Amino acid sequence: MENIINILIRSFPFILFIILELITLQIIRSSSDYHRSMFLNKSDYILGSVAYQIQKVNDYFDLDNKNKKIAQENAILLKEIIDLRKKVTFNLKIQDSTLINLPIQQYHIIGAKIIHSSVSKSRNYIILDKGTKDGVNTRMGVVSPSGPVGFVVEASEHYSCVMSILNKDANLSVRVKDDKSIGILRWTGGDIRVAALEELPRHIKLKKGQIIETSGFSSYFPEGISVGRVLDIQEDNSSNQNKITVLFNEDLSKLQYVYVLSKPLDHELDKIMLLKDSLQNKIDTDAP
Repeated sequence: MENIINILIRSFPFILFIILELITLQIIRSSSDYHRSMFLNKSDYILGSVAYQIQKVNDYFDLDNKNKKIAQENAILLKEIIDLRKKVTFNLKIQDSTLINLPIQQYHIIGAKIIHSSVSKSRNYIILDKGTKDGVNTRMGVVSPSGPVGFVVEASEHYSCVMSILNKDANLSVRVKDDKSIGILRWTGGDIRVAALEELPRHIKLKKGQIIETSGFSSYFPEGISVGRVLDIQEDNSSNQNKITVLFNEDLSKLQYVYVLSKPLDHELDKIMLLKDSLQNKIDTDAP
């Protein structure tokens, strides 16, 4: 008790000063309209500044929820774009036919967050926060707003593993947008922004800057998704194809959110593709 009294005695001058300051401010504020207005403006400015800083802190901690909401909205928009593109392509192909009422396969799109990824290895993988419980299964394509990202190779109830296109085992069926020439895009290691366009015959003349897009010749991706642009072309007289380098649209090292694509009848197409591969391997083995 004695210590408290001593503290109050020592602090009395400061407390008295604060009290007198408050009384003075009150007198000034009430003595004239000018001082009252100035006081209110200053107090409003201080309160507004404090509220703004508090809101900035709240916004920072709420960024994850906002990003998830944006990803969900983007998934809906991406689905609409893909469906519209499919309808336009479909109608163009059958505009002289009576088969206009044939069903069009529509993609189901699942937004997901990347919780782990690698880009520095020869075989890179990505872990997503969505699994079978959310509708994600193996043999599904994964895209970003800028292009293909990879293929789902494993899925548990709550998570999934994606083989990145930055993987030496990953082959992406693509085409040249201008003339629809088909090729295979493979990442050969090194620079994560570029890949090699292979199996494109030499007689097909490309120009730097031409757009490379998905061909639609697989169950993973619909046709027409931009992958990148032709960066460099080197003639190779020792081969039936030139060395073509493609610059990816997307920098996979900066990705945070992606979209998983699934569509009806995927399993039927997968069976046919596997049968085709097995027949091709048998032909290659039996060849003299």
